[in-house]
Formats: sequence, C-alpha cells, structure tokens
Amino acid sequence: MGAEETVAWYASEGGCATEPTTETLRADTTDDGTRVIERTWIGCSDIAAARFFKIEGGGHSWPGGEFSELPNACQDVSATDELIAFWSEYAGY
Repeated sequence: MGAEETVAWYASEGGCATEPTTETLRADTTDDGTRVIERTWIGCSDIAAARFFKIEGGGHSWPGGEFSELPNACQDVSATDELIAFWSEYAGY
C-alpha cells in the first residue's frame, strides 16, 4: 500500500469515518514547486485521529527541513511542527 492507502486503512481500523472530515489546501507560501493538501479523520472510536499531508510536486525530503538541498523540498509546512501539534492536541503532550 502507498501512504494514502495506509492512512485510510489506519483510520478505518481506528473506527473513523471512511472519508476524511476535513480536506484543506495549505497556502503556497514559498516558490518551491510544491503544494500541500491536508486530510484529517476525526470522530474515531479506537484512535484519537488520523492526519495525512500530501505534498504534491515534492521530492524525497523532510517538509520544512532547514538544511534540505534536495530538489522540490517542501517549505510550506514543517513536518516537525505538525507532529508536535498533533501529539499536543490528541495525546496531551
């Protein structure tokens, strides 16, 4: 399975709705050739939530990484900040 199929499966196994409840296109804040689509599954029975960020046009790099010199490195979202925010919201850390 690819990333999108994996998170949809995880959300389904966690008792979430079949489709994500939100789908947001993040603002294209930099001219890096990428675009970010965010999908979130909430209202789950067995997990807190599932969130997926699709980086269209992105290369194989850590989104928002300061030192990435790879082509098409996404700078419109910080994977580190998003992970911290997710755990703060749903796990209380």
